[in-house]
Amino acid sequence: MGKRSPIKNLKILIVGHVTESYGPMQSLPEYCQKRVKEFAVISHPFSYCTIPYSECLLYLDGKIKKQYRGLKIKTKWPIHYVADVGLTFWFVIRMRKKWDLFIGSDCLNAFTGIVLRLLGIVSKVVFYEHDYSPERFANWTLDAIFHYINGFSARHADFVWDNPPNLLEMRKKQRVDLKKVIRVPHGVDLSKIKILPLNKIQRKTLVYVGYIDQNKGLQLVVRAVKTLTRKIPQIKVSVVGSGHYEPEIRKMVRKYKLEKYFDFFGFTSHDWTLGYLPSCAVGLAPYLNRSKSTFRFAEPLKVKDYLSCGLPVIITKVPDMAKEIEAKKLGLAIRYNVDELAKAIFKLLKDDKFYRQCRRNALNYSKNISWNHTFDQAFEKTLSSAGINNN
Repeated sequence: MGKRSPIKNLKILIVGHVTESYGPMQSLPEYCQKRVKEFAVISHPFSYCTIPYSECLLYLDGKIKKQYRGLKIKTKWPIHYVADVGLTFWFVIRMRKKWDLFIGSDCLNAFTGIVLRLLGIVSKVVFYEHDYSPERFANWTLDAIFHYINGFSARHADFVWDNPPNLLEMRKKQRVDLKKVIRVPHGVDLSKIKILPLNKIQRKTLVYVGYIDQNKGLQLVVRAVKTLTRKIPQIKVSVVGSGHYEPEIRKMVRKYKLEKYFDFFGFTSHDWTLGYLPSCAVGLAPYLNRSKSTFRFAEPLKVKDYLSCGLPVIITKVPDMAKEIEAKKLGLAIRYNVDELAKAIFKLLKDDKFYRQCRRNALNYSKNISWNHTFDQAFEKTLSSAGINNN
């Protein structure tokens, strides 16, 4: 188990929704695996991803002791999410245990934890909000239900772990006690990253990591690359990830005859991604700018992965983090515009002095971010107020 951990003897239950992409629902269990004697993780796949089932893993001394699976209900909201709540209860009943701390990753799972607390199965509930959208559903009724559950969970959970850096005003409007709100920034597992010397990287390779949909802006990248192939004939774009919009992106690549400039890797393990990124030159995060976009209230995890691997970032001015990229010269922040993206790519791929400066800044910045530090701080603040006996 390693060195003594203040949460070692707590029984922790983590419940959340997952996709093929790496995120807090993967990093938090990895953190607990080295520090907690007994904990469990219940993960439910979102309806749009390819993961075929919900799963419950019970860990003891860092190893999986029991594993349960439940069928994924292939239907639309709200039936899909109601079924997930039912599966959570089924997994909890099968484990036949009580839990000191329940961490619900999103408002619906936190709501489930609040019900389990009323039933005496869990002692304390954490609502872990690692993304937020002011317009989660196009249907007004479903959207109103979502926001009601979000506010209810934030008010009635014992603690709120907020990742988005700009949710305090919303929490005030929800009448949440701000003393129980803890900021939990995304981190990176720095131990998995091996930085390459500058002369060993693919100096003309851009990389995009993540789920592929219309809002992530990969279509803008295709159009920008089309304008740059004559100026930078060695340009390459590595696409690490997949999604329902990938066929459209591939169609665009074929239409513009750019096949030799794009490599599609599909979904990979996060360890593989962190091993591959240091060989690339620039990380891409061209989010589409919409007034109620989720990304306005997000701290993109892939951007921190890019920076930690020494990659300057090109990001659209959508998430708050774009301001930090610009202010600290960690890359370039642009509007969602083909010409601006093409100019930013050209600047970073051709201006070696500017590139080296951004790369140095990125590596210095990444020294201060890690999942270990993030969760150490979150649990320290939670335990200091929770009154949980962890002896």
